[in-house]
Amino acid sequence: MFRFARYTVLLFAMMIGIIPLSTRATQTATIIYVVSGGAGEQNGTSWANAKDLQAALQSASAGSELWVKQGTYKPTTSTDRSIAFVLKNDVAVYGGFKGDETQLSQRNFNAYTSTLSGNIGDENSAADNSQHVVVTNGVTNTAILDGFTVRDGYANTNGGGIYNDGGSPILRNLTITNNGSNRKGGGLYSKNASNLFVEYTTIEN
Repeated sequence: MFRFARYTVLLFAMMIGIIPLSTRATQTATIIYVVSGGAGEQNGTSWANAKDLQAALQSASAGSELWVKQGTYKPTTSTDRSIAFVLKNDVAVYGGFKGDETQLSQRNFNAYTSTLSGNIGDENSAADNSQHVVVTNGVTNTAILDGFTVRDGYANTNGGGIYNDGGSPILRNLTITNNGSNRKGGGLYSKNASNLFVEYTTIEN
């Protein structure tokens, strides 16, 4: 287990480049509210009418912020191990909400845990878990995952928890735990000269 200290740590897969901070703060975001299983009309316009996470990610357009209530979220309700949560450019996914907040600053991811779990099959076996819980393919640093526990992924190859291919996402305030792979990067695997910005994150077990 290793822990990133309370200052910025940059991970470079090929040890090159400088990653600029995201410019999302200067933009006006469209908020999509998310609760486990969805709620009400499931159009994402309020906590009472929230979407489930997979549906919210798939429908999110550039400039969206996904506010994710405490609870456990799985990539699929089926047993298809190839399905993951796929991050998008210019879409920020924030966990740690109680479910009544009106400002991003009100969330508390330490008190209200939002969990992304790959345990889609037999709860007592890792062999049928999602190959990757979170996937990022060629995204820029406008793709943000912030305030989650990522767990229970099990890859036949690499990257059970998070699999990053050629991307530069921002990964912040995460606990990446209890993931595995048959080869490399049980918790986090990055390839193809990807540049990651990782901050306040623990990778363990």
